[in-house]
Amino acid sequence: MALVCFLVASEAGGNPFVAAFIGGLAFGAAARTDAAESAELTEMLGSLLSLVLWFIFGAGFVLPALQDLDARVALFAVLSLTIVRMVPVAVSFIGAGQDRATTAFVGWFGPRGLASVVFALLTIEELGGADPRVLTAVHTIAITILFSVVAHGITARPLISRYVRGRR
Repeated sequence: MALVCFLVASEAGGNPFVAAFIGGLAFGAAARTDAAESAELTEMLGSLLSLVLWFIFGAGFVLPALQDLDARVALFAVLSLTIVRMVPVAVSFIGAGQDRATTAFVGWFGPRGLASVVFALLTIEELGGADPRVLTAVHTIAITILFSVVAHGITARPLISRYVRGRR
């Protein structure tokens, strides 16, 4: 259902990602009893496509971004991983009853990565890759993701262990 909605929206000039999401919601609502079994194949295909997307990202985006790396892009990437992401998470947690450790943990390890790759691909598709502003934006996304992979990879084990110890 999601794939059909994606293809129809693409041909009609609509947003295929929104259409696929709505198609998936409609399928889930219509097939409540069989949804768990039906979702297994979808999840496996989604995981496979995610790996393909990460391969394309690594092969096609990271090296050009590293070749054009400058201080502005590096600074924005660092700020994106810290202030730009963590402050909105902290604000959204106001009134949620979460302690500072949980807020900081979610702010640091919260959603990241794959959606940014999709946005970069959509940007190139819609605006083309020749415009220097588009290239700067795509390179900034690539460097931010690369910094995220390194920073979150290095800090995952110690920060998760520390967080879990604090919950006991």
